[in-house]
Amino acid sequence: MLKTHLYGTFYCTRAATALMKEQGYGRIVNTASHIGLGFKGQATYSTAKEAIVGFTRTVARDMADYGTCNAIRPIAAWRGATVRDESERISELEVNQPEDIAALVVYLCSEKADNINGCIFEVWRGHVGIFADPPVEQILWKDGRWTPEELAETMPQTITKDKTRALISTFPFFRGE
Repeated sequence: MLKTHLYGTFYCTRAATALMKEQGYGRIVNTASHIGLGFKGQATYSTAKEAIVGFTRTVARDMADYGTCNAIRPIAAWRGATVRDESERISELEVNQPEDIAALVVYLCSEKADNINGCIFEVWRGHVGIFADPPVEQILWKDGRWTPEELAETMPQTITKDKTRALISTFPFFRGE
């Protein structure tokens, strides 16, 4: 899984960046996945795809003098996907087609998108979204170092108070949420 997705992206990007430096211009659009945000039973695929996001952001900064590097998360769905119940099953009409993704990729590769670098996009049919860089949600401060015991006492009442073990579905819009 890592060799196919992450290594494949790395080796293609390495070849592209050499050309970008040589010609002083270029565009890279990597393919990540919403599965990278976390999906039960998909640890290796999720790891490989989310590593592409970090890699894309780093290449964007390293290669900013020569061009841009962005990533897309095409929202994939397949009729045979595992679902909790039949109401979640996606019809064939809702499955992304290549034409649903191509316009964004063509635009990102154009000179008109010269200001877009290090961005991660989701794309699905008529929907194009941009992800924010991950922010720090909350901070817990003290003078000096924390001990595990202090954290065990403080965190449940503060920064992790409303956290649960249940994760939000990666694809809530497929259920109309």
